[in-house]
Amino acid sequence: MMRRQLLFGPVVADAEVVVAAGAQDAFLSNRQFGKGHVLLFSVPADRTWTDLPLSPFFLPIVYQVVQYSSGLADGKHFDWTARTLALTDVMPDVQDGTSLLTPGGNRLAIRRIRKETNTEVVVENAMEPGVYRMAAKEGGGTQPALALNVARRESDVTTLKTDEITEMLGVKKLSVTRTKDDLMRLIKENRIGRPMSEAFLWVALLLATLELLVSNRASRKTATLSEHLSIEKSGRVKGKG
Repeated sequence: MMRRQLLFGPVVADAEVVVAAGAQDAFLSNRQFGKGHVLLFSVPADRTWTDLPLSPFFLPIVYQVVQYSSGLADGKHFDWTARTLALTDVMPDVQDGTSLLTPGGNRLAIRRIRKETNTEVVVENAMEPGVYRMAAKEGGGTQPALALNVARRESDVTTLKTDEITEMLGVKKLSVTRTKDDLMRLIKENRIGRPMSEAFLWVALLLATLELLVSNRASRKTATLSEHLSIEKSGRVKGKG
């Protein structure tokens, strides 16, 4: 249990979070500096800060950090999931008929691809994260072979802005909805079209306003009857001529 931890601000482009403490907080960060790397923990090995030194996680991670920092680590601890994964460095002498069992129990065939100078060992559709086991034949025993992790960019769930999505897709017009009602409205507008009654009402209102202004202006130019006639003191009405 963590009682206190250091909160990191925005990291630079060449830095990465190796171990996360929760959804967003970093526990161990790595950054290249000069010819080496800098590892930064957000929690020290101090029992006033955390119970980390008492957990079974403490010794393995310290062991791996020491090996990595001293350059004694032999090979990678895991690979990334991939549609086509090269296993030449992991199991170059694998026997024919050997297959891999995914963490879910599915069997993946291991193939050899012969090239001009060498032979590559590959497996396809290794997209499930976890520990893969090697099986020599159907019904035979299995043993751990390799571990696969999902690339961190695949698990980035940061909400994208509309302009960012438009730029990524390379389109000029994009409609984004966040509620079911907005989605149904957009589907209806794109399949049936927007109703024109509202637009026609606005046009009729504009034409009526324009007609009223024009008629008022025209009526001011027409001479009235009082301008053509005059009334004398005797009550006689005659034209102004």
